Amino acid sequence: MLNDEELVKSINNKVIKENDLNSLEIDLFINIAPPSLTETAQLQELVKQLARIRRSLYAHTLLPSTPPAACRLFLYSQRLPSLLHILDNRIDYGIFPDNFSMNLLIDEALNKEHYNIASRLAALIMYQEEFGENYITDMLSWISLTKYLESKTDFKDWNTHSLADDPIFSDSIERTKEKTDVQAAETKKEEEDVDDEDEEDVEYVRIPFLRNPYFDNHFDLKNPRLICGKTLSMLGKSLIEPRMKKLANESILLGYILQGKWSDAMGLLDAKESTLSSNREIIENYLVNLHDIDAPPDNLKSDLLTRLKSVPATEKHLSELITESVGDLGEMEDMDIRWLRASFVEYSEKRNAMLKAQREKLAREKLIAEIRSKKEELSRKEQYLYFYDNLRRSRVTRIEYT
Repeated sequence: MLNDEELVKSINNKVIKENDLNSLEIDLFINIAPPSLTETAQLQELVKQLARIRRSLYAHTLLPSTPPAACRLFLYSQRLPSLLHILDNRIDYGIFPDNFSMNLLIDEALNKEHYNIASRLAALIMYQEEFGENYITDMLSWISLTKYLESKTDFKDWNTHSLADDPIFSDSIERTKEKTDVQAAETKKEEEDVDDEDEEDVEYVRIPFLRNPYFDNHFDLKNPRLICGKTLSMLGKSLIEPRMKKLANESILLGYILQGKWSDAMGLLDAKESTLSSNREIIENYLVNLHDIDAPPDNLKSDLLTRLKSVPATEKHLSELITESVGDLGEMEDMDIRWLRASFVEYSEKRNAMLKAQREKLAREKLIAEIRSKKEELSRKEQYLYFYDNLRRSRVTRIEYT
């Protein structure tokens, strides 16, 4: 039976001494965790090792089976908010869930009516621009966003998880705080030293260039309203089924309103391609309550409100219409199951290939070490055998010079 402490010790030794983090051991470390994990020690170690390999030269060797295993581990541990922090920090951890894992995560959030968490998961798919790849993922994301927005949220509950109260990240936060305090103290001391110096001794450094501020309107998005708007509009544009066209247009319209794209919203309303559900009230709510975005011009705002009132509306919510149109997603899971089985085979093949490559590397390094040792031994024997000949030649050389 595997000993977790010995495995962790082995991984740490490779990081500290050899600087060669073994992705196989990390994958093994994640997969041996019990499904109903309640202790936080193993999750803390997992987070630490993921951050280490991400910062190492071997980040590209992370096995494709590691991210889904990490997602399932946090899911079974009932720690979705903690997992969301890891998924949001793609640079620090580099965990990108596959579609099957994402479906499990969103479904769990929807079952618990945590629509803010489900919407944040859907936003991760938007960042990766992966809408249109998996039908179940798209529909679950669509339902999540519409249910969250139908609550007329002010987006203050977008992220209510406190890392300071999370035992998995509390240690890392304390270490970061201590490091920040030390840096602040050093900076303050340097500033005091500079103030004490005469003005003539101050050294001015010329900066070769100054970066211009840039906003890419994608990864730089931090406002929850803008994130939801772009996710909803991007999701609506990816729906190409004719029977979904009206609902997709309504979603795109709501996305435009959330993003403050007033002219695009007016153009979509003028196209008369869709009727509105009771979503009209939701759209009017977000048109009036702007939540940290610039207000539209008064004339355009009044035109939008007038145009919204002239569009026919139904009695059902948009989320209800989507659920009715989608039907039973369980009937469509056969394709995902076949994909998952094929993925397990692929994971196994990649593990075996990496294990074979590492064994060949170790065998090659062992052979090189043996050859180097033999060469050193032959060199020593050569010195012993030719010692007197070399001594005689040195004496003759000295006699000739004298």
